[in-house]
Amino acid sequence: MEIHELSGNGDGDSPYCEDYLTLLSALMPSELQPHSQEIFYPIDISAGRSFESSIWQREKSKFGPEQDFSPVGLEHIAGATCLHDGGYNGHNICASEMKGCTTYQCLAFKKHHWTPESDDQVWEGTSEVFLTGVGDRFPSRDIECPTVWPKRHGWDQEEADTYYFPQRHNSQRDVAMPFHPACFDIFTRLSLDQLGRIDVHGLISWRNIQFSGVDFVQRGMFSSDPNVNSALQQFWKHRTGDEYVAANPLYIPGLIPILESAVVTDSSFSPRSSAFAPLPSQPLDQRGEIAKKDPFLTLPQEMREHVVDYLDSKEIAALRLASRAFHDLPMSLWYTLLRREMPWLWEVYSDLTPNLWTAVEVVDLKREIKEREEYKNYKAVRRHIVKEDIPEALEEWEKQQPKFAGTDAKGKAQRRAERVGRMLGREYTNWYLLYKEIKKAKLKGLRNRERIWGDVGSILEQISRLREEGMIVD
Repeated sequence: MEIHELSGNGDGDSPYCEDYLTLLSALMPSELQPHSQEIFYPIDISAGRSFESSIWQREKSKFGPEQDFSPVGLEHIAGATCLHDGGYNGHNICASEMKGCTTYQCLAFKKHHWTPESDDQVWEGTSEVFLTGVGDRFPSRDIECPTVWPKRHGWDQEEADTYYFPQRHNSQRDVAMPFHPACFDIFTRLSLDQLGRIDVHGLISWRNIQFSGVDFVQRGMFSSDPNVNSALQQFWKHRTGDEYVAANPLYIPGLIPILESAVVTDSSFSPRSSAFAPLPSQPLDQRGEIAKKDPFLTLPQEMREHVVDYLDSKEIAALRLASRAFHDLPMSLWYTLLRREMPWLWEVYSDLTPNLWTAVEVVDLKREIKEREEYKNYKAVRRHIVKEDIPEALEEWEKQQPKFAGTDAKGKAQRRAERVGRMLGREYTNWYLLYKEIKKAKLKGLRNRERIWGDVGSILEQISRLREEGMIVD
């Protein structure tokens, strides 16, 4: 079925797909087809009510007056040119790129009865705060408190906010700090790199100081990315071209193949080899004349490489065009450029595996909790029967019971995290090829990683300044 775009209700800036009602109806199984008591609306109810296409009118006419029926929400299927800003267009970013973008976790203050749990990270044992479980789609502060799975240390449905309101909260310790697990992972990396420790005390102190009683207009304006700040309205504005801000910065489709393509298995490979094919040799009688015109040719190779150490990639490219002396440069040079220009590409220099909470899926946690409860109840019923009917066999029966073999959310997450936590070998990687392919790929997840890396770096600078001013005391 062909889908046509038209300008919705006459406002001129909200085109919808004309045939989406007919399309979705046609795709439905017969048992789910609308009955006489139902009427179909799109997800955007207000837009649906004002939609004046002949198809919309025809669909309404099948059921009679609107007030007699209950609305049933349907998902709007966006065309390639759809401008609706209620979500990012699937033609511009795929679901696998956005995986985990609505997942949240919190730093919560410990209470007097706090006790360690087996999956605590090392820093949680000594810190004043701990990590809660994870949830999906953070609720509005005016509606409800966040729900998380699992209920780590008993924390669930308690106050959590990026802001502390003295007029609303009795104490800063009453309010947990929410974040994306991927963003916290990047914070831990930068914190470890700069301080040698994960500065969670500095982070939550920064929240309490910088975002305490802040005017609503100033909310969220700490990001250095103008696309984030312009999209951050009461309801997020999903603008075409800004899809990267929703891309997962850790688990990036397309990145691992690029990294693997740069790994060299040839035993004769050396990163000291030139990244480029050799130039044709010059006749002996012309070499002296060329050297007079290009004084760099008189320098030894070591000094030439020392010169380019001070240049960025664009300057090196210009220098290679200007002088034959810089044609042959070792691939290891691009390792230096990657470290300098892309410090957020930690696969180049770090073997730190992402936190498993960055890879866990809320749906898996829910499924595991449900399956474990069902298994527990099933086993209890059978145990009761054995105990009542053949009590002498109860001990042997319990020994033979299989362990729970259902969903293992954390195990699945750990395996996923380990697949991306691999550092490239410095001596068997073609760094020039990697640099070139990363630049060419333009991966949305890497662009978002770069953005978050910059913002986290700014947060650490602010924490350092607050310590110097005596506002954060360790």
